[in-house]
Parts: sequence; C-alpha cells; structure tokens
Amino acid sequence: MSTAAVKGIVCGTLGAWFMWTSTLPGDALVGMMVLFFGLLSLAGSVGYFLAVFLLALQWYQGRLIGGLIDAALTAGVAWVLVSIGLYPGAVVVGYTNGRPDDVPGLVWFALASLWVAGTVPILTLFVLFVMSRLRSSWSPSKVS
Repeated sequence: MSTAAVKGIVCGTLGAWFMWTSTLPGDALVGMMVLFFGLLSLAGSVGYFLAVFLLALQWYQGRLIGGLIDAALTAGVAWVLVSIGLYPGAVVVGYTNGRPDDVPGLVWFALASLWVAGTVPILTLFVLFVMSRLRSSWSPSKVS
C-alpha cells in the first residue's frame, strides 16, 4: 500500500468523523465549521486516491501528474498543521481546574513532518524513474 493511499484513508476517516460530529447538538457556527473541515478532508481523500490511481499507471505523464497531485495535497495539509501549531490553545482537548488543556505546538509540527516524510518515497521513485529514462535514451554512440 502506498503512502498516498494511507494519506487518503486518514483524510477520509477524519472527514467522515468531522461530518458525523457536525450532526451532534451544539452551536450552529461550530457545526458549520466542522462541516466545512469535513468536506475539505473528504475532498483531500478523493485527491489522494486520484494520485494513487495515477501513480499506479505505466504511463510516464500519469505518474508525473499523480506525484504532483500528492505533493500539492501534502503541502496543503502540512501548511494547515503548522498553522494550527503556531497558535497555542487552538485545539483544546479538555479542562483541568478551569484551565484549558491544549495540544502543544510541537505535536502539530511533528505531525506535519510525518505527513511530509510520507512523500519522500514517491519523490525518490520519480527521480529514479527519470534517471533510468535518461540513461536508456543516452548512449555513447550518439555523442559526436
């Protein structure tokens, strides 16, 4: 299973959880924002699965487009995770003695690093594929 497929499953699961959470009773503005994040997560999941399909093709241009889709989605997700980590107290997981227990920024930066690290095998595969194509198209007899 490729890393893009794992990212697609994670985005789809997170999107489904957000969609379910938006149906719970609560503030209407919070429900609307959770619904918005759920839709974005599901759209990201569709994009990652499109990238998986294109990366599985033997067609060189399809692999290139699939790798670019994966890299663009990964950059977007990492940007969101780092943006959340820059604001302490953005995500509150509970309260202790009346004070909010928030997720530290370092956790969000670590998640963004792990998310970006999943793209490295795809980039390595792409570079190796390009190098093999260049090596097969170049031969010493063509040099004059």
